[in-house]
Amino acid sequence: MVLVILVVAILGAGAALALGLFDGDDGSPEAAEPPPPPTTTLGATTSLERTPPMTAMTTIPGEDPLCLAHAEMVEAFDGHLPVQGAEDLEIVTTATLDFYTEAVGHVDPPESDAFSEYLGYEQEVYDWSEANEWSPDRSLEDLTENPPPTVPAEALAVVTQVLEDRCDVVAIRE
Repeated sequence: MVLVILVVAILGAGAALALGLFDGDDGSPEAAEPPPPPTTTLGATTSLERTPPMTAMTTIPGEDPLCLAHAEMVEAFDGHLPVQGAEDLEIVTTATLDFYTEAVGHVDPPESDAFSEYLGYEQEVYDWSEANEWSPDRSLEDLTENPPPTVPAEALAVVTQVLEDRCDVVAIRE
């Protein structure tokens, strides 16, 4: 069960990376000091810190399609984290897979290679979860015999950095 919760927390970390969106204003920095960034805790192992937006990267502020897609994923997580049952796991896993499927088209090479690799991992997680009847409560024996997919660490590092740079979201691992 702990391993499944850890897998879900990792999935949630990817989702939560895009909690920070541009405000949709004219993009100019404010003269006043911004309030401290809010922190959202996901599960027992991951929390996110939203930093104030700096500038738009390649699109109009607030309209970066990568950030908008990520915000949709995070919205889909509402009420389903931490994962408590099969329905929560299916919703979180499906939303995460949908995000990475869309995200690949919003990132240019060479970063798109990392997003594609991470999408492959998310597809494996989806397939593994579905094959295991969306059960977040798996015995240690079962997890040993049928382990979840392995996170591609290098791809995750690139994905995390791109989401931080473009969407001003910082993943904090505790």
